[in-house]
Formats: sequence, C-alpha cells, structure tokens
Amino acid sequence: MIKCIKTFNVILAMILTLGASAAIADANNGAYVGVGAGYGEIYSHDIASLNKSSGGFAYALNAGYLWNVERFSYGAELSFNGFPETKYDYPSNLGSASVNANSINLMAVGQVYVGNNISFLAKAGGAIAMDTFTSTGSNDSDKTNLQPAVAAGVSYAFNQNISANVTGLYVFGDQNSDVNEGLNKPLMSVLAGLTYSF
Repeated sequence: MIKCIKTFNVILAMILTLGASAAIADANNGAYVGVGAGYGEIYSHDIASLNKSSGGFAYALNAGYLWNVERFSYGAELSFNGFPETKYDYPSNLGSASVNANSINLMAVGQVYVGNNISFLAKAGGAIAMDTFTSTGSNDSDKTNLQPAVAAGVSYAFNQNISANVTGLYVFGDQNSDVNEGLNKPLMSVLAGLTYSF
C-alpha cells in the first residue's frame, strides 16, 4: 500500500509539472492532463478447485504534450493506471490469494480530427507493470516488468480546454505466468475520461 501511495505521488508530481493541451482541430501546440475511470481487469489463469473473481473499477491519471499539424496531432503521454485485483478463494474457507497490478505507461500518441469537435486517437509504447501476489500463509511477492502497451479511443471537445473521451488500453503479458515466471499478467481497461488543455 505504501509503495502504491509513493508511486501515485510521483505520477501526480509529473502531471502537475507537464500541464495540459489542445483538444480541437485548430488547437495550438501544448500540454494536457486528464483523468479516467471505468472497467478494468487483470487477465490471470484459472486454477483448479479455486474460485476466481476478477474485473471491476479501474482508473487512470495522464499527462502529455501534442504538436498540431492541420487536422492531425502527435506527441507523447505519461500515465498511471490502477487495476482491480484478481482474487482466488481457497475451498473450505482456508483463505485466499490475490493478484494486484498498477502500471506506469509511456506512449506515443496520434490523434486525427474528423470534425471541429470529434477526434480519434491511438497510442503505443511501453508499460512498467507493478504486480503483487498475496496468499494466506505465504509471503507476498512483488514483480515489476516492462511490457508493450497499446490504446485507442474517441474524444469529443466541448471547447478549446475541456474534452471527454472513451479509451481502451491493453498491456500485453502472459496470462499463464506465475510468481516464479515474473507475474507479467496482461492488463486491460475501458475508461471514460476528461481532459483539460492549457
């Protein structure tokens, strides 16, 4: 928990430093900040005789910079994503195990404007995935992996400063990996968000 709080504070500081960007077709070059919330999941394998539950609330904080060329923008984005835990319940009330994950993503961004207010965006880059495995009667295991990540979405600009978006993210990994293999689970989220552009 302390580790997650420290990570959040680092990302928040980065966001406040970077600022926010242009959101519509005639926007100027600039930086942006955003927040999103919705559904996410850690893709983890099934384990025989254990009841698995996964999926739930996910969120993201992001900041980036875009350069605008007519109806196209390109740039870079840094984000922090939180995912819901995947939980395994042991039979006969003997305890439980869980996998938790957060990621810090650095991605290239491309955005195409199809109207004064609507744009489509695509992102690709890398994610530093921080996974934690906990189990009743055993020590916790923390793993950090560098994993490829992609995202795509659509955005609607209310004005030069504020836009809303829906974005899907996928962090590639090995669904069948275990603690000894690095715990590099695939991660996904579909979030609705708001972006503020300076």
